[in-house]
Amino acid sequence: MILSVLAALTFIPLFSDDVFGHGVGADQAPPIDFAGMLVTVSTMISPSDITVGEVDRANLQIRFFDQGTDTNLESVTYRVQIFQAGELLAREIFYDKDGELNVQIRPQKECFDPEPWRCTIYQGAREGISGGLYAHGSGVPVIQGPIFTKGGLYNISVVIEGATSPKTLVAEPLEFDTFVSVAQDQYFSIPEDLTNQFHFKCLSIGHQITLN
Repeated sequence: MILSVLAALTFIPLFSDDVFGHGVGADQAPPIDFAGMLVTVSTMISPSDITVGEVDRANLQIRFFDQGTDTNLESVTYRVQIFQAGELLAREIFYDKDGELNVQIRPQKECFDPEPWRCTIYQGAREGISGGLYAHGSGVPVIQGPIFTKGGLYNISVVIEGATSPKTLVAEPLEFDTFVSVAQDQYFSIPEDLTNQFHFKCLSIGHQITLN
């Protein structure tokens, strides 16, 4: 009986549509018509199978491209926001010459502010015209804050404010939403009889597991 319960708890979260609707470590937003092209944004985290507490840094890649030709647009200004469970965790402007932005995420648990985004700090060089953080030499921009410190679904919201040149703003900013999931180990105990308990661990992806 105990093994049956354990099997159910292990497999139900792994095959939930809510968890895998957007992919685990990568996602691509629906395309938008822009200047005669269908353009979109894809996001990818590396490593792709992050478990809370097991990594001290991760790479976030954000690519803006023409879906029809699979070609990046160049000289892109991005406004990136990261949310988890409806809470804003980060918001910053970035710039990338080749249309493929790489940002290093450094998870940091210690945040006691009721507004988590206030705990987040940003590092990197700023492009002179757009004002966005950009890769300079071998260094990439860094976001350090309460990101990927809890299991669940993270919303990476990307607004394209400029493209083809640092001086060129799009007439109307292009907004894209993508989602990635971070796993978390959870530990439970089930009474086996009056004196013993059965202890086990579950890996939850996308949602917290609760026992009733």
